Amino acid sequence: PSLTSHLQMTSQRWDLVNAFYAWEKAYQIPSLTSHLQMASFAFDVFSGDVIRTLCSGAKLVLCPREWLLEPDKLYKLMLVEKIDSAEFVPAVLRNLVEYLQRDF
Repeated sequence: PSLTSHLQMTSQRWDLVNAFYAWEKAYQIPSLTSHLQMASFAFDVFSGDVIRTLCSGAKLVLCPREWLLEPDKLYKLMLVEKIDSAEFVPAVLRNLVEYLQRDF
């Protein structure tokens, strides 16, 4: 059982490294400095965001859940934290775009 556990753990570590390298070019990770985390920790997107951000040495900014549908607060957070990377669900992005078109 000890050897099996070790092999499984080693395999999982390599999976994380391989996932990071696969994302590196697609997400332009070398230029990433600050990522906005909006996904619930229970959702697999959260894990990807954490791995990409922390493996690149960037800052991970956790967005308060209640701000996701308050585009004024979300936008202010993005400006203050100098966010240059984020993954949006359609409802959040739609509200943010409508806010920016209306108020700017």
